[in-house]
Amino acid sequence: MLRLEYGISQNMLAKCIGVTRQAIGNYEKGKRECGFDILIMLAEMFGVTTDFLVGYSDKRNGN
Repeated sequence: MLRLEYGISQNMLAKCIGVTRQAIGNYEKGKRECGFDILIMLAEMFGVTTDFLVGYSDKRNGN
């Protein structure tokens, strides 16, 4: 999980992207899908592609 690789708490990530900690937990558990705007923010924050985040690609950066 990228958030843990970077040592970021759910609270910190939630504050960075403007959602609640509960939303982050639900995204991680697959109970809720994030919007495309959140997906783009996460991809930029972690330096990966949106395809990587949603599981369409194993390549983090598209190269």
